[in-house]
Amino acid sequence: MNLPPTISPEHCDRYWDDADWIPPWYILDLWCQNNERCRQAKQQALLSACERGEVDYRRSDCKTFDDPVHELAARGLLMIGRASFSAWATRLDGKSPLSSTQKPTSPPRRPAWADNAWSPKLAVLVTDATSPMPAPVPIDAEADDSKKIEDATPRPRIAHSPPAVPSSAIIEAFQIRTTETENAAWWDQRMRDAKRYGLLDARMAKGRLQTPSYWRPDLIALWLCEKNHLSAKAAKRIVAHQFPDWADTLDYLDD
Repeated sequence: MNLPPTISPEHCDRYWDDADWIPPWYILDLWCQNNERCRQAKQQALLSACERGEVDYRRSDCKTFDDPVHELAARGLLMIGRASFSAWATRLDGKSPLSSTQKPTSPPRRPAWADNAWSPKLAVLVTDATSPMPAPVPIDAEADDSKKIEDATPRPRIAHSPPAVPSSAIIEAFQIRTTETENAAWWDQRMRDAKRYGLLDARMAKGRLQTPSYWRPDLIALWLCEKNHLSAKAAKRIVAHQFPDWADTLDYLDD
């Protein structure tokens, strides 16, 4: 009987070059070889960088970031963002242990919703920088006296009215789940029950029949940071790339 040829693990390592998310053990294998003392030191440095928001990370089981980074690593659930890790490692060591293979890039396409973007009439907020920010007033009927106490985190002040964006643009920009189907379902649940999930402040207009809801992407990004679904650095990068008109409102976030 002819047996199939044995494939060594090293033969498949080249496929990691095409992965945007990488497990810590692979990074440490390249970074430290068989030096256990080096491995322990760099592992702790990497996990600390994740906690500080210097390196992007996610869970491999697609659940929310309820658990500490160290616990995710111990359970084998931690995945590291290639681009942010390489940038951090280069600042630390002068180079990254990961392959520097560059994928071809093209200018971002203009989303279809931008041609017909609806802009709410937002009041110009003129307040002293040291005074607390008044809570935004939602324009739909769900904001009543029974609403829970507002979160103490100050909301971004804006002196102009960038266009609010439809639900589809938010779902496409903020990929919280691995697949498009899972991500759309995750967002649909929260957008439909915005009051329960604390998203009322971010919604500028509630959808009716065939009309979509419209949202402030900066407050969506802030909510994702508060819920530990994204790091501040990742949230600011997404807003700057996908919704540049709103990027300045997140400058106060610490990277």
